[in-house]
Amino acid sequence: MKGHTEEPTDSAKLARKLQNIIGRPSTNEFIRMIGQGKMQQFPIDRNIVYAAEDIFGPDVYIQRKNHKTKDRSCGELIQFDATI
Repeated sequence: MKGHTEEPTDSAKLARKLQNIIGRPSTNEFIRMIGQGKMQQFPIDRNIVYAAEDIFGPDVYIQRKNHKTKDRSCGELIQFDATI
């Protein structure tokens, strides 16, 4: 976490944890929520969210969630014997 003091690093951890808890919105959506006052009870602002992105990198889950993939289901029912 080169270039960041301990306090912003702790704040960045809090920001990333909160982002995960509330359903992993994109960074822009999360910053918009902060700007709308929906996160007033937490000591974070947009700069801390950007610091979290800089320190930890983009959240891989968010990247995958935002990336559209093809449906790979085969559409067939498979029967199997479930007795043990």
